Amino acid sequence: MSETADSNAATKSQPVSRARRHPVILRVSSLAVASVLSLLLINAVVPPIIADQSDRAVVNAPVTLLTAPIDGEIDSLAMSPGHAVAAGEALARISNVRLDRGTLISLQEKAAEAREKLASTVAKKNSDRAYLTSLDAEIAGQIEQLKAQFQ
Repeated sequence: MSETADSNAATKSQPVSRARRHPVILRVSSLAVASVLSLLLINAVVPPIIADQSDRAVVNAPVTLLTAPIDGEIDSLAMSPGHAVAAGEALARISNVRLDRGTLISLQEKAAEAREKLASTVAKKNSDRAYLTSLDAEIAGQIEQLKAQFQ
């Protein structure tokens, strides 16, 4: 009979003790706490980093606001602060390794449109100057005629 009692005792599964359950609960709860803290840290750190990426640069704020059509890093400055700049001069070189081909093509199209506007504006300026020169010549002729009439 002692053999049956021993075999019954051996076949009964031992209940999981509290001492063995605590490390599992501790591991699961620490993993949950670590996950929540990492999510909070990501939510606190990532948005300001993304928000700081701006496509505008302010140079000598009361005087001039410069903007670039792309974001990137300034590789070199061609001008130093305080120097006069003429139209068409390069001020800085901006590099962006993430610039894709589509963006490059659209920027080239914008540059071509800007060049066309510049050319038409220069042509209009030249025609306006020619018109003003002809008006000046006509006014000078009328002045000469009035002087001749008064004499």
